Amino acid sequence: MFEKILDEFSTPFYLYHEETIIAKSKLLKNLNLNFSHKFHFAVKANPNLAILNLLHRQDFGAEVVSAGELFKSLKAGIEPSQIIFDGPGKTEFDLRYAITQQIKSITVENLEKLTLLMNILSVKV
Repeated sequence: MFEKILDEFSTPFYLYHEETIIAKSKLLKNLNLNFSHKFHFAVKANPNLAILNLLHRQDFGAEVVSAGELFKSLKAGIEPSQIIFDGPGKTEFDLRYAITQQIKSITVENLEKLTLLMNILSVKV
């Protein structure tokens, strides 16, 4: 099978097995955790739209670190309420975009980002 694929496509390429991804996601979802939880896929691990869409269909949310990853997650059909924004490198554009999309949460790592976020939101202290 792989020889046929190698003959047909140039390398490098990525080959994913949908059934394996579904089985692994079901394994996680079937854990008997004694607390309320939601699994979020780290988009930086694989921003492939087909993979994001597949994980969305398995009821996973998304964990993003940039406006680009947020855009891809939304394009894959993940609801804004199922997206969390982490990571220390958020720009003003990233924050503004996340706010306009009304995502679930934005992690703020330091006072500088908190001040920027408050300025964007026009929050007075």
